[in-house]
Amino acid sequence: MAKYTIEQKIEIVKEYRTGSISQRGLSKKYNIPDSVIRRWIRKAELHGFDSLKRKQSKRFFDGNEKLSILDYMLTNGLSITETAIKFDIEPSMVIHWQTRFDVGGIDALKAKRGRPNKHMTNPKPQPKSETDKLIQENLELKQRLYRAELELAVSKKLEALAMEKQRIKNLRK
Repeated sequence: MAKYTIEQKIEIVKEYRTGSISQRGLSKKYNIPDSVIRRWIRKAELHGFDSLKRKQSKRFFDGNEKLSILDYMLTNGLSITETAIKFDIEPSMVIHWQTRFDVGGIDALKAKRGRPNKHMTNPKPQPKSETDKLIQENLELKQRLYRAELELAVSKKLEALAMEKQRIKNLRK
C-alpha cells in the first residue's frame, strides 16, 4: 500500500495552491518531508493531478529513450529529481540508468528482457562499437564542459565578491 493516498496528495497540493500556507508549513503540518511535497506540487503543475497517482502499468523505455533522457539532463544541467519530474518518471529510474551508463556505456541501457539463455552463463564482454564510444565520449565531454562552466561562474562570483568587499573596505577609510 502507498504511504500517502492520492486524496492526501491532492489535498496538500490544493492547499498549497490557495497560497495560505508554504511548502515548509505543509511539511510541518502533515509531517511529510518538504522535498516530497515539492515533488508533488511540481508534478501536478507539469502533468496534472493524474500524475500523482501510482502507475498501474509499467512504462517501457528502450535504450534510445533512456539515452536521450540522460542527455537532456546533462545538456540542461538538471538534477536527477528535476529530470524525473520533467519526464514523469521516478528519480530512482534515472539514477539506475545513470549508474548503468557510467559502468557499461550505451549497451548497458539496452533492454535485456526475457529469460536469459542457459548456455550463455558468462558471455565474454563485447568490445564497444565506435559509435558507442563516440556517444559516450560526447556525453563525458558535455559533463566536463558543464562542470568547467560552473567552476568559471563560481570563480567569477568569488572575484566579484572579493572586489566588493575591497571596495567597501576602501569606502570606510
